[in-house]
Amino acid sequence: MKVTTIEPCSRWLLIVLLYTRPDIPCSVNRLATRTAGATVKDMDAIHEVILYLKCTAHLELTYLSASQDQRDAIARLYGWADAAYACHRDGKSHSGICLSYGLPGTGKFYSSSKKQTVVCLSSTEAELYSAVEATKTIIFCRAILAELGFPQWHPTTLYVDNTSLIALASKYSGNSKRVKHFLVRVNFMIEQVADQVVLLEYINTHDHPADIGTKPLGPAQFEHLRDLVMGPQRSIGGSLE
Repeated sequence: MKVTTIEPCSRWLLIVLLYTRPDIPCSVNRLATRTAGATVKDMDAIHEVILYLKCTAHLELTYLSASQDQRDAIARLYGWADAAYACHRDGKSHSGICLSYGLPGTGKFYSSSKKQTVVCLSSTEAELYSAVEATKTIIFCRAILAELGFPQWHPTTLYVDNTSLIALASKYSGNSKRVKHFLVRVNFMIEQVADQVVLLEYINTHDHPADIGTKPLGPAQFEHLRDLVMGPQRSIGGSLE
């Protein structure tokens, strides 16, 4: 049974909540693709997301205060980029991006989950696509922070879980036939790393917060990554756990 359109109230509610709930971008993105010709099953999925939000209404984005010697770390921008390779029926991959201003353990102020627009021929290419999108967002955020009086004097650390991507951006000699079909993105990353705009660092997939925006996860892993993207929560007494 098909529904003509998804209820506007439910749709806009989830879109607005994306700004304060970086743990739901993957679900909302997948549901957003079903707005036209939605089925009853899609409506049930929306209600499940709303029920999840109702049951976890106590969760909040948390930003920790810093001591004097942590002030430099607090003023820095951090990024995470990940991709789920060929996870869609048409062979396209899915990107997940997170950004945080402050200590890496605090809440993420930006979270994105998007289906990639091209078919990637390898997991490294999919990861590169996601890293490029994250880098473009980082460039924009660095410019905004500079205008606000918080210039980024250090390269923005961008965490990825693909060692081949890190090798391409730092040691690629330019003569490999394997990357010619996505050479523009490779050169873009090489340039941003060389200009010290971003610094690629490896992170284990299990602890990669951007992974929450790439694909559905099991309950244990989802809750683990949710704690990473939301930041440490307050206890009943009001202090941080």
